[in-house]
Amino acid sequence: MRCGAKYKANELRKEWNGLIVCPTCFETRQPQDLIKGRPDNPSVPFSVPRDPQDPIGTPVVIPPYGSNLL
Repeated sequence: MRCGAKYKANELRKEWNGLIVCPTCFETRQPQDLIKGRPDNPSVPFSVPRDPQDPIGTPVVIPPYGSNLL
């Protein structure tokens, strides 16, 4: 028992996790314990190959400070 008080056996209740507790300490099982998750599908529904001529994604070279490369 959680509270430590004395109760008769016919007043005690058994919880879902097997503990025998008094009526004031009794807790029902949470409904979210019984929910099962669904697996994700992380794949992309369609994809387009990247164009090698596309300037997006090409590295940008930054000249060092003080140089006259600009």
